[in-house]
Amino acid sequence: GCEADDIIALVAQLYRNLKQDVVIMSSDKDFYQLVDERISIFSTTSNAKHRHITHLNMVECKGLRPDQWLEFRAMMGDASDNIPGVYGVGEGTALKIMQKFGNVEAFYQAVNAGEHKPNQWEKKMFAEGARESFDRSKKMMNLTAGEVAADLRKAKQYVNDTPDKEKVLDLFIEYELFSIIDTFEIWLGAFPAFK
Repeated sequence: GCEADDIIALVAQLYRNLKQDVVIMSSDKDFYQLVDERISIFSTTSNAKHRHITHLNMVECKGLRPDQWLEFRAMMGDASDNIPGVYGVGEGTALKIMQKFGNVEAFYQAVNAGEHKPNQWEKKMFAEGARESFDRSKKMMNLTAGEVAADLRKAKQYVNDTPDKEKVLDLFIEYELFSIIDTFEIWLGAFPAFK
């Protein structure tokens, strides 16, 4: 199904395509896959070491490029979103694989060609069902594809120079974003551009 992070990613990409700079304010790490010259992330986690992640500082702050983030997260999974990842592969193993090989396919190729001997944790990537779980997790975590991204034309009606309060509220209702609807009038005051 469609979740709020899918909508946020869709709108961010839409504005990026319109040559607008976008800052996503969220503690959701999945958004790091969207970072580029136009899209940056400001972490709402108050104890975050690096709060504003851009294409210029992501490698320094997170140890990976934005194009590596999706596969890194797909290996680990995300219990809060019911995404399994690869059983037994944690952040350290996933990070080492991505830093050394650049992507998961290159890791598999190096091991299969005998160019790399996997350690006990990397071997988890070869367990029964591991590749399928990785591929499924990657598909589920991908914020640049899927049913929402395919619906860009519909989303364009909500993007203009002066956001329309009623259209935005209708969008929230359509996607059942009830917690936002309940506080809509409160946070609306922070955005004087709304008519």
